[in-house]
Amino acid sequence: MSTSRRKILQMAGAIGAGSMLSACGSQGSRDVYLTGREMACETHGTMRPNPIGEYQCCDGSGPFPNPAGLPNPTEGPIEVISEGYLWTEGPTWVGDKNGYLLFSDVPGNAIYKWDGQTKTTSTFLKPSGSQLYPTPYYVREDGINGLALGRGGLIGCDNGERAIVWIDMETRRKTIIADNYNGRRFNGTNDVVISERGEIYFTDPVYAINANYHKALFELDYTGVFKIDTQNRVHLIADNLRPNGISLTPDNKMLVVTDSSGWVAIDLDQEGMPLQQRQFVSREVTGGGADGMQMDHVGRLWTTSTGGIHVFSPAGEHIAFLPIDTRLGNCNFGADGYLYVSNCDRMIRAKIKPEFA
Repeated sequence: MSTSRRKILQMAGAIGAGSMLSACGSQGSRDVYLTGREMACETHGTMRPNPIGEYQCCDGSGPFPNPAGLPNPTEGPIEVISEGYLWTEGPTWVGDKNGYLLFSDVPGNAIYKWDGQTKTTSTFLKPSGSQLYPTPYYVREDGINGLALGRGGLIGCDNGERAIVWIDMETRRKTIIADNYNGRRFNGTNDVVISERGEIYFTDPVYAINANYHKALFELDYTGVFKIDTQNRVHLIADNLRPNGISLTPDNKMLVVTDSSGWVAIDLDQEGMPLQQRQFVSREVTGGGADGMQMDHVGRLWTTSTGGIHVFSPAGEHIAFLPIDTRLGNCNFGADGYLYVSNCDRMIRAKIKPEFA
């Protein structure tokens, strides 16, 4: 998922020793990999260095005025449960209410485990994605991004390998399930959801590779939504969207995918293949686009967008809003009754109200 950041690793040779950028330096000191948001860092927030020399803007996507007075779906304070990362993604709860949370640090190339009982964080898998060291200069994000439980293990969107992978929860060994469609390598797998039958739906946008290398390295001329069936055959679901986050309704009959237009619904047939696309929610509703999202057990869509977490009914009605003033990646539900949110360089959580649980 687009993280509006740049990685500057002196060891990778992209920039020579001693030429690290000063915080929000002049445009003349920026390199061509910076996004438009990063170029406007002076007006959007502050860039601050992290331990491996990456600079990022962690400010929010702008306030959402909430003109309809939508209720907050959570209660009590927002808690920071773990921090000090580069860009967090993929929150996934494992087990019952006494279980634990897995989440990824995509440019940090790691998956972490937060224990719900001890309230401590440990490394689950590092490196999670690319095994190359140092990181090649053309790579923008080399770790695993989206995560989901399925097929008896952990499914990951491996940006470094540009593949969908399966991880054994005990040995932590990683196996590539698919890395291409009709012989053409994926761009950089991003977010994932698993059907009840074990089919893997995922998005394949452009964020894994630095922009100047897209034409040289990309083998697909579109950003796709794909399905891997239970025989590990890859099927194209959509090639006309700019996808990022993805979710699936509880009855497995409809996908929702983020797009530049907002949120797009893809109705599925009995084989899990597309019937039709339609606009589920326009980006005008929130005043911006989205990154990640999750569908709850009754079909409500909880999605990151302008100013925080927005909740939509199964019919696409805007029904709740949780304000969070810094940038968000994705969210997910814990069996302990909390909403877990990847929030730039940290993980946060908030208690879900009973009427939204």
